[in-house]
Amino acid sequence: MKRIITLCAFAAMLTPVARAQVSVTATGGTPGPTTYTNLTNAFAAINGGTHTGSITVQITASFSEAVTASLNASGSGSASYTAVVIKPAAATTPTITNTADNTASIKLNGADNVTIDGSNNGTTSRDLIFVNSNSSGSGAACNIWLASNGTDGASNNVVKNCQILGSNGLGAAYMGVGVYSSSATLTGYWLATSVTTGANSNNLVQNNLFNSTNAAVVFNGGAGIGETGNQVVGNQLGDITSATNRKFTNAGIFMLNQANFTISLNNITWFSSTNTNVVPGGISIGAGCTNGTISRNKISGLRFTTAVLQGGIVLNASATANVSVYNNFISDVASNGSSTTPASNAYGITINGGSGYN
Repeated sequence: MKRIITLCAFAAMLTPVARAQVSVTATGGTPGPTTYTNLTNAFAAINGGTHTGSITVQITASFSEAVTASLNASGSGSASYTAVVIKPAAATTPTITNTADNTASIKLNGADNVTIDGSNNGTTSRDLIFVNSNSSGSGAACNIWLASNGTDGASNNVVKNCQILGSNGLGAAYMGVGVYSSSATLTGYWLATSVTTGANSNNLVQNNLFNSTNAAVVFNGGAGIGETGNQVVGNQLGDITSATNRKFTNAGIFMLNQANFTISLNNITWFSSTNTNVVPGGISIGAGCTNGTISRNKISGLRFTTAVLQGGIVLNASATANVSVYNNFISDVASNGSSTTPASNAYGITINGGSGYN
């Protein structure tokens, strides 16, 4: 009998089990900690009302997914929460890898009051890593997606202290975005079909490291939606220690139809663009951008090879934009250039449209 029990115990040790990479605690519903194998399953439980109130989602180990983990807004269906915090467990540096085209690692589907904090110790350390390893396909991919759901915008969210990478942080950049604010349709960010249908407002993207994406941060607001108060502050775009492998292929930071926005204290470097779909730039603002500030950014090492207008900062906002641009340090911006067409050259700061810049 003793031998049989021993053999059974040994067999149980060899039986494959699903590891728990995500742990959820909450002040309402099932308090937990409850473990899940990935964010898709954890978000499904929150969407279904299993966990309610103030919710903490801890990433305890690395995992991969080929689908979008989507968190619905509180009040949508059975979802009911006051705030959600997503962070790595103490003393861990987990990686969340998304492997498929037309997907995102995290989608805030009209969700508000969500904080993605990559520090594992409550400081500014960048310990949570997001990788979208797709390097082909339609180009409709991103790491973190702020998605308006009809007229319900994703607002008052924070993405901070993360490493956000495309193509495993190595080699050719994929056609995707690090943090993407758009509609519920995931498309290339220069397409009008992807603009928000509800206002994604008062979101903060702060102290993240971005590498090897088409663009690092995009707020693609819809005209007349009233999107306001979005901030991109203190991020590192491009790894200054790895110039060969870690580049962007279009825009560092791009904003469209934004009011009262802030782009400040970002370091943008190792940028290589071959794209002609939009006016590429380290920082680029488009139509409908008003009453914003672009200040104290450092931009260097930009290379452009296409015959379109390009620059460290590209201003293409509306008339009477009232956008303040000051104390930015821009150097080492170059393109193939044109001796006959001024609009096919690269500039430190270029005004391509609009007026009222301060």
